[in-house]
Amino acid sequence: MASHDDDLEHELRDNLKLRRNLGAEAAKAEAAIDTSLRIRRGFHRLGLLLAAIASVAILALLVIEAIGVGLSEASSSAEAIRYTLISLLEVGFVFLIVYGLVRAIGWVIGGFMLD
Repeated sequence: MASHDDDLEHELRDNLKLRRNLGAEAAKAEAAIDTSLRIRRGFHRLGLLLAAIASVAILALLVIEAIGVGLSEASSSAEAIRYTLISLLEVGFVFLIVYGLVRAIGWVIGGFMLD
C-alpha cells in the first residue's frame, strides 16, 4: 500500500512539474504574440503617417504645378477636371505604395518576433 501511495505522489509531482513548464512556455508564446501584434500595430500607424506625409507633399507639388502650368494651359474645364482626377489618382497610388511598403516591413519584423 505504501508503494502505491509513493508512486501516486511521484506521479502527482511529475504532473505538477509538467504543468508549470507548460504554463511557462505558454506565457512565453503569449508574450511573443503580444510583442508581434504591438510591432504590427506600430507599423500600421507609422505607415499611415508616412503615407499621409508623402501624399500631402505630392499634393502640394501638384497644386503648385497646376497653378503655374497645368490649369492655365487647359483650354476647357473638361481638361482641368481630367488633370485634377489624374492628380488625385497619383496621390492615391503614392499613399497605397508607401503604406503597403511600411506594412510589409512591419509584417516581416513582427513575424520574426514569433520565431
